[in-house]
Amino acid sequence: MDLSWLIEEINKPQYAGLSDADATALVNSQQVNRICNDLLTTRSLIINLGVDDATTALNALAQAASSNPMLDAMRITLCSTGIDFSNQLSQSVIDQLATMQLITQELASKLKRLGRWTEPISIQFMGREVTGEDVRTCRDQMHKSALLEAARVRIGRVTAGIATGEINSEAEMVSVFGA
Repeated sequence: MDLSWLIEEINKPQYAGLSDADATALVNSQQVNRICNDLLTTRSLIINLGVDDATTALNALAQAASSNPMLDAMRITLCSTGIDFSNQLSQSVIDQLATMQLITQELASKLKRLGRWTEPISIQFMGREVTGEDVRTCRDQMHKSALLEAARVRIGRVTAGIATGEINSEAEMVSVFGA
């Protein structure tokens, strides 16, 4: 698994001095807004919400649509080609159904999450939440990288010293390399 995103994240100043557990919690607390603008049909509602909640939502829309041509057109579209639940109009209609007490606020939230939701940013990069083991692995890699870079710098000094004639003996090389 590519942990480069997490290495970059936990290398930020706000993670300095945090335990692995605290760093894990901080990474997982960062949320990102997600949007799904797929056209969802009644079948999609059943799959995503279950039969009972989908039936309740469809009945509520049918009841509201009986006196509102726009909602009736929306109901027909939902039953055929589908509607985009991330669309502001769809989100407003869901709020309206809840306000009219045709659906519960809980069901309204579920319906709205079909189009817009938040999730930990790690889901976007890793497909799952970060674990303490992930943080430990990244910190180990960062430590090893820092040691490797320090060795490269020392080797560069020795190589430059040999090339310029500043280093003529093994003792001089050890003193530069050990510095």
